[in-house]
Amino acid sequence: MFTKNVAVNFFSAAAMIALVLSHTSADAQSISLCSQFAGLGWHSQSKVPIKVPMKAGENSGLTRSEFNEVAMKINRLYSAEFQTLGGQLNVRTDWNDSSVNANANELGWVWTISLYGGLARQPLMNRDAFALVACHEIGHHLGGTPNALFSPLTDEGQADYYATLKCARRFFNDEDNYAALKKTGVDHYLSSECRKEFAGDQPKQYVCMRSGMAALRLTKTLQAVNGDDTRISFQTPDPKRPLLFSTLSHPQAQCRLDTFLNGARCPVKVEEPLSEKSYWPGTCDREGERPNTGSRPRCWFKPI
Repeated sequence: MFTKNVAVNFFSAAAMIALVLSHTSADAQSISLCSQFAGLGWHSQSKVPIKVPMKAGENSGLTRSEFNEVAMKINRLYSAEFQTLGGQLNVRTDWNDSSVNANANELGWVWTISLYGGLARQPLMNRDAFALVACHEIGHHLGGTPNALFSPLTDEGQADYYATLKCARRFFNDEDNYAALKKTGVDHYLSSECRKEFAGDQPKQYVCMRSGMAALRLTKTLQAVNGDDTRISFQTPDPKRPLLFSTLSHPQAQCRLDTFLNGARCPVKVEEPLSEKSYWPGTCDREGERPNTGSRPRCWFKPI
């Protein structure tokens, strides 16, 4: 486990953990990331997250109870871990906020993720996909290096990797994953990859498959928000490569799907922590070795 490298004096780790189910705007002095979780840069020059007003009687995407349940489960899974690092996890939710967005920020020892109804209510969104949204935001705090520019928070691609490498495994671990997969179906290639990487361990195979299907649903949801009709698939990895260093902004759709997939099928134990100082601990990447099926995709990751 690592200690957050933030230029502030933390209070005692005995700070009370809070789940705040109310909308609060990011403090002007806080360190913030993911101002555009939906990656509006793919097809839009807008600097402001899209807002989709909630219509009377509208019933699409998550229900309000599912939205709150995801937030509460994330809080339950991670509050103690944040406390051991000297921080206080603050899960902010606002079902009525129409922002198609989610974000993470740090203000002293208060480390926040914010979740909004505007993203949760997207027609293609489901509970599993929204769990990955929350896991991505947790990844900004716990995902290790590479970091965002001039920030202690983990960058966007690494937060995607953390979402399936660590967080989704904890989120789905105590659930009936076989029953969930019977409802969603499983991509044949994804099933084959999960069975291969977790041979002989059926529960881990099912978590891998469920994480992958959640990733496919989430990525398609974000494409719909952006008006992006590019075909994406588990079998068509993004061939693009960053020129000088890792991409710090949200990768494009196929690259994000590749990242989620590789995190899901990386057989490294969920208990192995990531590092703020080194690329390698807790991941499937190995220094000096070629990338493998569980490595961070080179469509955004460029170790230096």
